[in-house]
Amino acid sequence: ITTQGNSTFCAGGSCTLNANAGNSYTYQWYNNGTLINGATAITFTASQAGNYTVKVTDGLTSCFTTSQPQSVIVNPQPNVSFGLPISSCWVPGCVIYRQINASTIPLNGTPNGGTYQGPGISGSAFSPTVAGLGNKNLKYTYTDNNGCSNFANQSVIIYDTIICPTVSG
Repeated sequence: ITTQGNSTFCAGGSCTLNANAGNSYTYQWYNNGTLINGATAITFTASQAGNYTVKVTDGLTSCFTTSQPQSVIVNPQPNVSFGLPISSCWVPGCVIYRQINASTIPLNGTPNGGTYQGPGISGSAFSPTVAGLGNKNLKYTYTDNNGCSNFANQSVIIYDTIICPTVSG
């Protein structure tokens, strides 16, 4: 088996495994010794971890051989979270800040060491005044030592006057 692409990758990725070609050859792929249904082409795209083998049969002689295993390693995506202190908000899941006289707000993404993106962000701080009025989407991205990345988003509403919801009844 030869591989196209790296046989170690992050969850959501894949690599292509290739068997030797022959005019009358047929193929059956296995992962950890278990037959992979429908995997009968000369190539197989592996997206799960395991030790892959391919049984190659010569259709003219009925002779067959099974390859040496090719290890495929799938590293998990890091668990990423990102939040801001929540002020009083009547819409579930939102964070709101008043723009006038707003101070800079420290951002808290985990694991540590990622990067923040969005309007009003400088380093690891958020400024509602710089972000401006309206709905803003902020993002925290973290890449681990395996090169696997993940992100978390936070929606923020910036307003300039005190908003009171209308309650009837």
